[in-house]
Amino acid sequence: STLVDGFVDRLGAINKRPSLTEICDLGTGAPVDGAYWWGRPGKAMFTSGGKVFQLTDPIVPTFAELTYTGGIPLANAGIRPTWVSFGDTLYLADSEKILKVATGNVSEMADVDAPTTVRFIAFLDNYLLAHQIDTGYVHWANAGQPDTWASMFANAESQPDDLVGVFADNQKIFLPGEDSTEVWYNDLVSPFA
Repeated sequence: STLVDGFVDRLGAINKRPSLTEICDLGTGAPVDGAYWWGRPGKAMFTSGGKVFQLTDPIVPTFAELTYTGGIPLANAGIRPTWVSFGDTLYLADSEKILKVATGNVSEMADVDAPTTVRFIAFLDNYLLAHQIDTGYVHWANAGQPDTWASMFANAESQPDDLVGVFADNQKIFLPGEDSTEVWYNDLVSPFA
């Protein structure tokens, strides 16, 4: 009658509920802000304490901190980043410039036309999309060239308000705002409508 953190199954056996187990201490003294399974290279990625880590050994869980080009750390420890992958490159955003992870290094998005305060990113039809914080704008990079931006952007039109994210799913872009949500798609012309 006083079973804690467990359950009795149909056969009457007592089972402990699954729970989170620490597999490795990242050494930051901070909680994990974000975790992402990067499918194509088969890597687990984590952020904690403003740093990016990669799982290097899944058998004896071991992590390595990635190096930063120019010595830049993640700007906002304590904020859950959004992640998207494009081929052999991983992108993440956490309220500052978009960060690029490639070949074990982390660097800021170098293109001066790229948005600089990005919280949410998404990919749709080879376009990297980015939400500019505190605006109704969504920006996108050139098709198939996520590192090249040409000041292309649009804003929610039917009921303009500040966006609180950008998400891509099922060939659609979802633009939730403070008071409304718009659903866009790639019309192959604009490119988004």
